[in-house]
Amino acid sequence: MAGGNENKNSKDNKEISSGKTERKPKTTQEVEISNKTQVVVFYIGGAADKRAWYGPAYIPILRKVEWKEIGPYHNIRYVKEKFEASLEANKLDKSRYEGIYLGYYEVYKEKQQNSLVEKYLACKDKKHLKIVIIGHSLGGWNGAHFCNYLVNKKKYTVDFLITIDPVGVGDGVKIVADVINSFPTKIKVRKSWHNILEIGSSFGNAVAKVGERWIPGYGWSLSFQSYEPMGSPVIKHGRDDSQSFPDFSYISEYAHDYAWHGIYDKEKLKIIAPQCNAKEDQYTVIEETPIKLSPYDHVSIALREWLKK
Repeated sequence: MAGGNENKNSKDNKEISSGKTERKPKTTQEVEISNKTQVVVFYIGGAADKRAWYGPAYIPILRKVEWKEIGPYHNIRYVKEKFEASLEANKLDKSRYEGIYLGYYEVYKEKQQNSLVEKYLACKDKKHLKIVIIGHSLGGWNGAHFCNYLVNKKKYTVDFLITIDPVGVGDGVKIVADVINSFPTKIKVRKSWHNILEIGSSFGNAVAKVGERWIPGYGWSLSFQSYEPMGSPVIKHGRDDSQSFPDFSYISEYAHDYAWHGIYDKEKLKIIAPQCNAKEDQYTVIEETPIKLSPYDHVSIALREWLKK
C-alpha cells in the first residue's frame, strides 16, 4: 500500500573522531531555522480518491447502477493543491511546510499511524510544530481517529481538524473498507474542529448515505438501536466537556464529491448549531450564506501567520 509523499529526511552531518561518531554543532543559521514554526498537513481522501474503488456507480447512458471499478478522482489531492497554491500566492516560506496526501486506508491501523509519526513528525521539534488534518468522507472518519491517536497516544497537539462530509458509521462500509470500527470521541484540537455536511444532489451523496454519514457528537446505542447523544452541545461554537461536538458545524449546498468546494465556497455554506439531532435534515442555522469565514479561511489565515518569511 503506497504511503503519502516520499519526502526523505536529510541525514545528520557527522564526523568521525577517535573511532566515535559525533554530530557537528549546528551553525547559527541552522539554529534559527529549527526554531521557526514547522507545519505538517495531512490530507486524507475517501473511497476512489487516491486509489480506485470497486463499488456501485451510476451509468447515465444506461440509467442504472452497476458495480465497477471507479476512480481514482483525487478529490482531497485537489484540496492539497489549492492550499499549496495559496502558499505560493502569498509568498510564504514553503520550506517549513509539508503536505502529505493519504488514502483513508493508510491511517487505518495503529501501526500505520505510528509509521506516519516516525516518518513525518518525529524529526521535528514539538514545540514549534503545527499539525492540521483534513479528511474527506471515509478519510474524515479515519482522520478524526488519527487526530485522537496523535493527541492521546503520541502527545502531539493538533491545531485544526477539518472533516468534510465524514462517512463510516454503517456496518456495511466497515465490511468492504478499511475504516475503524469505533466512533471517534473526545476530539481535542488547539484551535478548531470544522465539520461540513454536504447535502447537494448527486449519486455520490446517495453512496455516502448508504455508507452512513457520521454526525459528530452522536453514537450508536445498542440498547435503543438508535443514535444517542454522547454529550450535550453548547449553545455557541464551542465543544462540550467530552469534546464530542465540532467548534464549527456547516451545511454545504455542494454534493459529497466536492471536497474543495465544500470547505471553500462561502456562498454555499451555512453555519449551524452543533447537531441537536442525528438526522441530516434537522438542524438550526445560526449564520446564513455567505458566511464570514469558511473552513478554508480559518486554516489559510493560520498558515499565513505560521509561514510568513
